[in-house]
Amino acid sequence: MELMYQNVVEMMDRCCEEYADLPMYGAPVDGDYNWMTFRDFAKTVAELRGGLDLLGVGVGDRVGIISNNMIPWATMAYATFSAGAVYVPMYTQQNKEQWQYILNDSGCKVLLVASERLYHEALTWRGELLPELQHVVLLSDSEDSEIKTYGGLRNNGQQRPVPAQYPDTGALLEIMYTSGTTGNPKGVMLSHLGVISTLQAAKDSIPFHKSDRTLAFLPWAHIFGQICEVHGVMMFGFSAAMNENLAKLVDELGQVRPTLLFAVPRVYNRIYEKLHLQIHNKSPKLYSLFQYGLTCSAKRRHGEKLSIKEALAFKLCDKLFFSKVRARLGNRLRMAYSGGSALNPAVIEFVQNIGVTLLEAYGLTEAIVSANSPDFQKTGAVGKPLPGVRVEIDRSVTTANKQDGEIIIHGATMMLGYYNLPEETASVFTTEGGFRTGDIGHIDEDGFLRITGRVKEIYKLENGKYCVPALVEEALKLSPFINQVMIYGFQKLYNVALIVVEVDALKTYASRNNIAGTLEEWLEDEEILKLYKQELRKYAADFQDYERPKRFHLLTEEWTVDNNLITPTLKLKRNRVEERFQEELTGMY
Repeated sequence: MELMYQNVVEMMDRCCEEYADLPMYGAPVDGDYNWMTFRDFAKTVAELRGGLDLLGVGVGDRVGIISNNMIPWATMAYATFSAGAVYVPMYTQQNKEQWQYILNDSGCKVLLVASERLYHEALTWRGELLPELQHVVLLSDSEDSEIKTYGGLRNNGQQRPVPAQYPDTGALLEIMYTSGTTGNPKGVMLSHLGVISTLQAAKDSIPFHKSDRTLAFLPWAHIFGQICEVHGVMMFGFSAAMNENLAKLVDELGQVRPTLLFAVPRVYNRIYEKLHLQIHNKSPKLYSLFQYGLTCSAKRRHGEKLSIKEALAFKLCDKLFFSKVRARLGNRLRMAYSGGSALNPAVIEFVQNIGVTLLEAYGLTEAIVSANSPDFQKTGAVGKPLPGVRVEIDRSVTTANKQDGEIIIHGATMMLGYYNLPEETASVFTTEGGFRTGDIGHIDEDGFLRITGRVKEIYKLENGKYCVPALVEEALKLSPFINQVMIYGFQKLYNVALIVVEVDALKTYASRNNIAGTLEEWLEDEEILKLYKQELRKYAADFQDYERPKRFHLLTEEWTVDNNLITPTLKLKRNRVEERFQEELTGMY
């Protein structure tokens, strides 16, 4: 595949010229959005590049950033790239020790931060703790003239402009540290080639338009958010409004009226759960109509002719339910993508049935692999491999099904390797240069890739049966009464489940059924336990008997980044959960 651009700096130059006067990024200001054009973006990047040069940032140097999504995150990224330097993004949810590990491991010379508190704290890290760190820059203005600021960097760069560097195609672009479910985060080395190849493959298979708009709320320290909302915005010329507060997400969707949406499964799961629960709580008869309307919509989508009764039911449900959901999403949504982890097929069907095109894509920090498109999609699959990507299935790996194997990737979208970890790098590449994803799956008869689990999560029960816990967990999380769940059963007689209850739904249920007591008392109430038994039976019905949990333990405390039970990308830290709740797990056997 011949590349359109040799590096992201050339891509920026040409795209900012082509889309010069189009809106690129919108920042929320007093209830509205202040839009930066592509021309403004390129000018700002040039100024910041000069400012970085005055800080001594040159080819190969590292610039770290700890910040939520904001326009300066993107402009500083491209200023770093055009200085020939390497960007090192970090999550704001990570703790101080993780930030310091990443800064030290990558050897960052400059650190960009979003708050004055962190600015002053980071200054104390310089020296013996972080010998490579020389400068800290605040990404906002400050009344303290001693603080190095984003605005100051721009002003300095205006006075002393420097030419852009155009790195080799295979040069290091970024070190993106995986959030990691075990041990220290690993620095994934991403190249200009990998990013350009991914974008070009997407351009050849997904119909993005210059007139498209999205609301950016995925963290850009994650590959999914960054590829779509930073580099994708640049290549395809669409615009992105900033979401600076997730609590305002629903209101901002109505205001921005996006045509594109990029989100993790949790967002779509919430839509599924809340709509089902709200309608069910209003009236069982209304809920039956809603369910029937979904069935009619599915038939209509698949090209089947509706009877008069079905057509009327669909129109009524569209007016009463479906159109209202679309309105909350802005009424213009053309495509919604899900990535980051598996999305339950039932959720995809549900969202499609209410009139929103929801598509799954698949990739890791280390490699972008496949995506469904509006014209080529299959529910339950993560799409066909992108142009230039070849997928190999290694069936020598132990799996639960004969058709499955470990997914191995070949192509230019892959990482260069793990930074400072040559042995780890060697262990994930085959002798033919393929990358072992650690994911289990297969290519179906139509050429679509299906993911069925993770190699390291598959375990064997005492009876010799193999279990893939994530699949059962994703099904159970569709219950409106289940917030989070972990299936456990390694070398045990049967599976059990730790369940974090959906507190609001449980309160409503207790009130409707006149169940007295506190939240903690409800967890041992016979009526509540009966409810959860029914929910497990209902949502795990499609699994084999040995896969379904035989016992469960209810919890109220949510698993979060702060209590170290999930990663910043919402992945479950199974070993941590097992350690924390070892007594509860043991008590179920």
